[in-house]
Amino acid sequence: MPSYPEEIEMGGHPLRLMKNPAKTLYSCKGCKERDVRPCYKHEDKHCNCHIHKECYDSFSCEKSSIMFNLSSTKSSCDFIFHKEALEGKGVCDACGDDVKGWFYKCKMCKKPHYLHPCCAKLPIKKYADTSDGEIVVDLKAESPSKCLLCGKKENSDGFSGWYYISRCGKYCYHWSCMKHMALEMGKKDDDQCNKKRRHETRMSSQALKRTPQKIDTVQHPNHGNQKRGHETGKKSEALPARTQNPDKKPRLDSGNQKQGRGLEQEAERCSQAKIQKIALV
Repeated sequence: MPSYPEEIEMGGHPLRLMKNPAKTLYSCKGCKERDVRPCYKHEDKHCNCHIHKECYDSFSCEKSSIMFNLSSTKSSCDFIFHKEALEGKGVCDACGDDVKGWFYKCKMCKKPHYLHPCCAKLPIKKYADTSDGEIVVDLKAESPSKCLLCGKKENSDGFSGWYYISRCGKYCYHWSCMKHMALEMGKKDDDQCNKKRRHETRMSSQALKRTPQKIDTVQHPNHGNQKRGHETGKKSEALPARTQNPDKKPRLDSGNQKQGRGLEQEAERCSQAKIQKIALV
């Protein structure tokens, strides 16, 4: 298994090799493929620069070419690495996905054959966990049996791509099915993360709406600053009565008003009697 440097620099971005699969989908700056496999990335979570270690390895090699002979009936292919984007449309021979960024192209075949950098560097053999325990599966360009993941040998366009096949012939998997299954799992994790972020944003917004606004204090000339009762949660003390105008008569309630009118009438009769007495004298 090739060794990769722990740190690299791409386009002015210092990147560090992540040894574990990504928690969410990312897009490689080299091949433009979406993936979750370990890659180089910036430690700043706001930086969206990611690159496959296989893409960087192909990019950094002075002479990058790969010889393949996965078929028992076809001759070997010599794939040359290209950093420029493909002119026109092409699909990867291994997985069947479109070639969008960096790629390998066979220089020997008249019919063009392309590979993604990651597909070009697939391990020739892998270990797979099955009901029979851990087994060895080998990378092949053709298979006598159907894929156990999709139940087919070819897709609707007649494309089959590469396989991983056990040596006993019992287990057979399209590489494209294995790749897309990992992408689907990454997409579900991505959707769950986005759903969690939306929920947290909604909860924060609702919490802000429920937060009471600040209430100004009430100032009284005789008692300084006094908070309103509903802000402090305690019953406010009664404010002192306003200073009365000495020239203004006090306001009486209904019972005292009647008594007051009677006193006024009695005082008026006394005053008239005095006036009459003075007139008689």
